[in-house]
Order: sequence, then structure tokens, then C-alpha cells
Amino acid sequence: MATTTDDNSGVVATRPGALRFADVHHVYGQGASANPVLGPIDLDVPGGEFLCIVGASGCGKSTLLRLVAGFMPVSIGRITIDDREISAPGPDRGMVFQQPTLFPWRSVRGNVELALKLRGYPRGERRAEAERLLRQVGLGDAMHRRTYELSGGMQQRCATARALAGDPEVLLMDEPFGALDAITREHMQQELHALWRETHKTIVFVTHSVDEALILGTRAIVLGGRPGHVLLDLPLNLQRDAEGDTHHDAGYADLRSQISHAMDDDYQRSQSEVPR
Repeated sequence: MATTTDDNSGVVATRPGALRFADVHHVYGQGASANPVLGPIDLDVPGGEFLCIVGASGCGKSTLLRLVAGFMPVSIGRITIDDREISAPGPDRGMVFQQPTLFPWRSVRGNVELALKLRGYPRGERRAEAERLLRQVGLGDAMHRRTYELSGGMQQRCATARALAGDPEVLLMDEPFGALDAITREHMQQELHALWRETHKTIVFVTHSVDEALILGTRAIVLGGRPGHVLLDLPLNLQRDAEGDTHHDAGYADLRSQISHAMDDDYQRSQSEVPR
């Protein structure tokens, strides 16, 4: 777990959700058909960090997220959460996919209650906890509706509430706003950042968008290469204005340029390796 200091009180607090990647590789297939897609990855993610993973399609971003979720085994190396090795899915991690994957025959509240049930929440407490989570993501007025009646942004809010069911230490998000229109995406980014400030959970967020990483993250890594590995690792110490916007920070353009150049260089290398 990460140790942090409150600058106002001097009190040292420990935040759960610290991730460590030690010489992590992943290979699809075996033998002559083996396809190394990721590695080596050596990375420490302190508890409470908002880490954004940026990179081109096929660089291993989603694979890395699924390894943390425990959906697939690590081929080589080790991933731990608070020094516990990850070998399977667990309640200490919640996942939000690019598509919400909600149950359309259940209500909004019913989707969250089911997640609480599967994580062992007592029956008498599920409804109140589901309603609390839905209010937290701004769906307090929609909890009785069916999920197919919701807009795309509202469905992703429901999926986020479901992922938060059981109070996981780490929230994993695989391009959750990629299919949304620009205005809805901007509002969802603001709401997610407010949720992170409120909960102090570790968030690992995959995105294709450099600007989205700079708006949301406290740190960004660029994945690239064949197999995918960390090309760039940057702290994002950007100041936010009254509306939570980071664009006005003097360092925004420089950070954006560094990330964009790393991605562009990776693209140029990949093109030079394509057989002609």
C-alpha cells in the first residue's frame, strides 16, 4: 500500500490499491504460433494514483488491463496488489469495459444489486448500498429504469456504479468513453475525476486520447513496440481551474507534445518494420 502525507495535518496515511508489475510478459499461443504481445513491463503504481495508459491500437493496453483484472494469466513475471499476487479476478478490482455489458432485463438498481450479491453483500443491505452508489454517479433519479432506456453516458455511469460495488481497491477502465459524443465524454470525464477525488481509489484508465489522459490522470504511460512495453512514463502535475480543466496550465502543451512524439515515433518504427 502507498504511504502519503497530508500536507495540512502532517498525518501519514496508507492508501490501498498499490500495483506492482515485475518483469511482466504475455504471449498468445504456444510453440511456433506463439505471439508475444506484451513485455517486459516493470512498473510501480502507488495506491490512490490515477494512471492513464496511452498507445496505438494493438500495443497491449487492454491486455495489460485484463492481466490486472485476473482474466488471463501472466506468461512471465508477476503482478501484485498490495503485495498479494494476482492470479484470478477478485473483489479488490472492479472493471469498466468500453461497452457497458449491462443486463437489459434488470433495472439500473438491479444491475448494481446483482454485483453486490455476487460479492457477498448481505441481502438486507444491497438495496441501500446500490442506491448510494447510483446517487454517487448521478443516477439517483434513474435507478428504477431499465438499462436499455438509458443513454450511452448513463449506461457507463451504471457500469461504473456496478464496478464500485463491494468497494474495490482498484478501478480498471478500458476506454469507457470512447463511443460517446464529445459533450457527453467531457461531462463523464469531469464526473469521473470528481469521483476519484472523493474516493481516492487507484484508477488505471486506458485511452487512445492524449488529451483525455492529460485531463484525467496524475500520471501517464505510453505503451508501444512489438511486443508492447513502456516507452514513456510521465507524472502529470497539472493545475486545474475552477471547472477542473487542465488546458490552462503552462505545462499542458509540453506534456502533450512529449506523449504525442513518443506515439508518433512508435508508429514510424512500426511502419518501417512492415514487409514491403
